[in-house]
Amino acid sequence: MKIRIKSKTKTTFIVYLYDEIWGVLPMKTLQNFFSVEEGSLSVDNTIKNEIQAEIEKYAWKRLLDFIAYRERSKGEADRFLMRLPLDTTISNKLIKKAQSYNYLNDERFTEIFIEDMIAKGKSRTEIKSKLYHAGINGSMVKRLLSKNYTLEIKNQILHQVVEKAWRRFGSHSPKERFIKIMNYLVRKGYSAEDVRHHLNVRNENE
Repeated sequence: MKIRIKSKTKTTFIVYLYDEIWGVLPMKTLQNFFSVEEGSLSVDNTIKNEIQAEIEKYAWKRLLDFIAYRERSKGEADRFLMRLPLDTTISNKLIKKAQSYNYLNDERFTEIFIEDMIAKGKSRTEIKSKLYHAGINGSMVKRLLSKNYTLEIKNQILHQVVEKAWRRFGSHSPKERFIKIMNYLVRKGYSAEDVRHHLNVRNENE
Protein backbone atom coordinates (compact mmCIF):
# COMPACT_ATOMS: atom_id res chain seq x y z
CA MET A 1 0.00 0.00 0.00
CA LYS A 2 1.12 3.54 -0.67
CA ILE A 3 1.54 6.39 1.75
CA ARG A 4 2.55 9.94 1.01
CA ILE A 5 4.14 12.51 3.28
CA LYS A 6 4.06 16.27 3.01
CA SER A 7 5.91 18.78 5.14
CA LYS A 8 3.69 20.68 7.60
CA THR A 9 6.33 22.44 9.68
CA LYS A 10 10.12 22.19 9.95
CA THR A 11 9.76 19.19 12.26
CA THR A 12 6.40 17.57 11.37
CA PHE A 13 4.86 15.91 8.33
CA ILE A 14 1.29 15.24 7.25
CA VAL A 15 0.91 11.55 6.38
CA TYR A 16 -1.55 10.42 3.68
CA LEU A 17 -2.83 6.90 3.11
CA TYR A 18 -4.19 6.36 -0.41
CA ASP A 19 -4.21 10.17 -0.83
CA GLU A 20 -6.50 10.63 2.21
CA ILE A 21 -5.23 12.44 5.31
CA TRP A 22 -4.12 9.91 7.88
CA GLY A 23 -2.46 12.09 10.50
CA VAL A 24 0.63 14.00 11.54
CA LEU A 25 3.98 12.71 12.77
CA PRO A 26 7.25 14.32 13.85
CA MET A 27 10.21 13.86 11.55
CA LYS A 28 12.08 11.88 14.22
CA THR A 29 9.28 9.31 14.37
CA LEU A 30 9.07 8.93 10.60
CA GLN A 31 12.82 8.43 10.40
CA ASN A 32 12.35 5.18 12.30
CA PHE A 33 10.58 3.79 9.23
CA PHE A 34 12.24 5.37 6.19
CA SER A 35 14.24 8.29 4.89
CA VAL A 36 12.06 11.37 5.26
CA GLU A 37 11.48 13.05 1.92
CA GLU A 38 8.26 14.42 0.47
CA GLY A 39 6.60 12.00 -1.92
CA SER A 40 4.99 8.54 -2.14
CA LEU A 41 6.28 5.36 -0.53
CA SER A 42 5.18 1.72 -0.59
CA VAL A 43 4.84 -0.04 2.77
CA ASP A 44 3.61 -3.44 3.88
CA ASN A 45 0.84 -4.12 6.42
CA THR A 46 3.25 -4.43 9.33
CA ILE A 47 4.79 -1.01 8.73
CA LYS A 48 1.33 0.44 8.03
CA ASN A 49 0.05 -0.74 11.42
CA GLU A 50 3.14 0.54 13.20
CA ILE A 51 2.76 3.97 11.58
CA GLN A 52 -0.92 4.10 12.51
CA ALA A 53 -0.05 3.30 16.12
CA GLU A 54 2.43 6.19 16.11
CA ILE A 55 -0.13 8.54 14.55
CA GLU A 56 -2.65 7.66 17.27
CA LYS A 57 -0.01 8.03 19.98
CA TYR A 58 1.07 11.45 18.72
CA ALA A 59 -2.50 12.71 18.24
CA TRP A 60 -3.46 11.48 21.73
CA LYS A 61 -0.55 13.41 23.26
CA ARG A 62 -1.56 16.56 21.39
CA LEU A 63 -5.19 16.13 22.46
CA LEU A 64 -4.18 15.71 26.13
CA ASP A 65 -2.12 18.90 25.94
CA PHE A 66 -5.13 20.70 24.42
CA ILE A 67 -7.49 19.42 27.12
CA ALA A 68 -5.03 20.15 29.94
CA TYR A 69 -4.90 23.88 29.11
CA ARG A 70 -8.54 24.41 30.20
CA GLU A 71 -11.87 22.62 30.27
CA ARG A 72 -12.89 21.69 26.71
CA SER A 73 -16.09 20.59 25.02
CA LYS A 74 -16.32 17.59 22.70
CA GLY A 75 -16.95 19.99 19.82
CA GLU A 76 -13.77 21.93 20.56
CA ALA A 77 -11.77 18.70 20.75
CA ASP A 78 -13.27 17.54 17.44
CA ARG A 79 -12.24 20.76 15.73
CA PHE A 80 -8.75 20.60 17.25
CA LEU A 81 -8.11 17.12 15.86
CA MET A 82 -9.58 18.09 12.50
CA ARG A 83 -7.12 20.99 12.27
CA LEU A 84 -4.20 18.79 13.37
CA PRO A 85 -5.15 17.17 10.87
CA LEU A 86 -6.29 13.61 11.61
CA ASP A 87 -8.29 10.84 9.98
CA THR A 88 -11.93 10.96 11.14
CA THR A 89 -11.99 7.33 12.31
CA ILE A 90 -8.93 7.84 14.49
CA SER A 91 -10.29 11.16 15.72
CA ASN A 92 -13.57 9.58 16.81
CA LYS A 93 -11.65 6.80 18.57
CA LEU A 94 -9.56 9.30 20.56
CA ILE A 95 -12.58 11.44 21.45
CA LYS A 96 -14.37 8.37 22.84
CA LYS A 97 -11.22 7.45 24.76
CA ALA A 98 -11.06 10.93 26.30
CA GLN A 99 -14.75 10.72 27.24
CA SER A 100 -14.25 7.29 28.81
CA TYR A 101 -11.58 8.80 31.10
CA ASN A 102 -13.93 11.75 31.79
CA TYR A 103 -11.38 14.14 30.29
CA LEU A 104 -14.20 15.44 28.08
CA ASN A 105 -17.59 16.04 29.64
CA ASP A 106 -19.95 18.50 27.97
CA GLU A 107 -22.18 18.90 31.03
CA ARG A 108 -19.20 19.79 33.22
CA PHE A 109 -17.81 22.08 30.52
CA THR A 110 -21.13 23.91 30.23
CA GLU A 111 -21.56 24.37 33.98
CA ILE A 112 -18.03 25.79 34.33
CA PHE A 113 -18.39 27.96 31.23
CA ILE A 114 -21.66 29.51 32.43
CA GLU A 115 -20.18 30.23 35.88
CA ASP A 116 -17.17 31.90 34.25
CA MET A 117 -19.31 34.01 31.93
CA ILE A 118 -21.58 35.08 34.78
CA ALA A 119 -18.51 36.18 36.75
CA LYS A 120 -17.50 38.28 33.71
CA GLY A 121 -20.96 39.86 33.51
CA LYS A 122 -21.96 38.38 30.16
CA SER A 123 -25.50 38.34 28.85
CA ARG A 124 -27.55 35.18 28.54
CA THR A 125 -27.65 35.66 24.76
CA GLU A 126 -23.85 35.91 24.48
CA ILE A 127 -23.35 32.84 26.68
CA LYS A 128 -25.82 30.84 24.61
CA SER A 129 -24.09 31.84 21.37
CA LYS A 130 -20.66 30.85 22.66
CA LEU A 131 -21.94 27.49 23.93
CA TYR A 132 -23.50 26.71 20.55
CA HIS A 133 -20.17 27.58 18.94
CA ALA A 134 -18.47 25.14 21.33
CA GLY A 135 -20.76 22.41 19.99
CA ILE A 136 -23.06 22.08 23.02
CA ASN A 137 -26.53 20.84 22.07
CA GLY A 138 -29.51 23.15 22.47
CA SER A 139 -31.34 21.17 25.14
CA MET A 140 -28.29 21.12 27.42
CA VAL A 141 -27.70 24.84 26.91
CA LYS A 142 -31.33 25.65 27.75
CA ARG A 143 -31.42 23.39 30.82
CA LEU A 144 -28.16 24.58 32.37
CA LEU A 145 -28.78 28.25 31.61
CA SER A 146 -32.18 27.99 33.30
CA LYS A 147 -30.51 26.38 36.30
CA ASN A 148 -27.56 28.78 36.63
CA TYR A 149 -28.56 32.07 34.99
CA THR A 150 -31.41 32.92 37.34
CA LEU A 151 -33.55 36.07 37.28
CA GLU A 152 -31.68 37.34 40.32
CA ILE A 153 -28.33 36.88 38.60
CA LYS A 154 -29.62 38.48 35.41
CA ASN A 155 -30.72 41.57 37.33
CA GLN A 156 -27.42 41.75 39.22
CA ILE A 157 -25.47 41.62 35.96
CA LEU A 158 -27.73 44.20 34.31
CA HIS A 159 -27.26 46.55 37.24
CA GLN A 160 -23.47 46.17 36.98
CA VAL A 161 -23.25 46.64 33.21
CA VAL A 162 -25.63 49.61 33.23
CA GLU A 163 -23.54 51.31 35.93
CA LYS A 164 -20.36 50.63 34.00
CA ALA A 165 -21.87 51.94 30.75
CA TRP A 166 -23.24 54.97 32.62
CA ARG A 167 -19.69 55.94 33.61
CA ARG A 168 -18.31 55.11 30.17
CA PHE A 169 -20.65 57.53 28.41
CA GLY A 170 -20.68 60.13 31.18
CA SER A 171 -19.41 62.96 28.95
CA HIS A 172 -22.55 62.92 26.76
CA SER A 173 -25.82 64.76 27.21
CA PRO A 174 -28.54 62.79 29.08
CA LYS A 175 -30.36 61.93 25.84
CA GLU A 176 -27.19 60.90 23.98
CA ARG A 177 -26.01 58.94 26.98
CA PHE A 178 -29.29 57.00 27.11
CA ILE A 179 -29.13 56.16 23.39
CA LYS A 180 -25.46 55.15 23.49
CA ILE A 181 -25.96 52.91 26.52
CA MET A 182 -28.98 51.27 24.88
CA ASN A 183 -27.10 50.59 21.65
CA TYR A 184 -23.95 49.44 23.44
CA LEU A 185 -25.66 46.91 25.71
CA VAL A 186 -28.12 45.62 23.11
CA ARG A 187 -25.13 44.82 20.88
CA LYS A 188 -23.75 42.77 23.76
CA GLY A 189 -26.88 40.65 23.88
CA TYR A 190 -28.97 42.34 26.57
CA SER A 191 -32.60 42.94 25.66
CA ALA A 192 -33.63 46.52 24.93
CA GLU A 193 -36.56 46.16 27.33
CA ASP A 194 -34.33 45.06 30.22
CA VAL A 195 -31.74 47.78 29.58
CA ARG A 196 -34.43 50.47 29.33
CA HIS A 197 -36.01 49.31 32.59
CA HIS A 198 -32.70 49.42 34.49
CA LEU A 199 -31.86 52.84 33.05
CA ASN A 200 -35.27 54.17 34.10
CA VAL A 201 -34.85 52.75 37.61
CA ARG A 202 -31.43 54.38 37.83
CA ASN A 203 -32.78 57.74 36.75
CA GLU A 204 -35.59 57.51 39.28
CA ASN A 205 -33.11 56.81 42.08
CA GLU A 206 -30.88 59.77 41.32
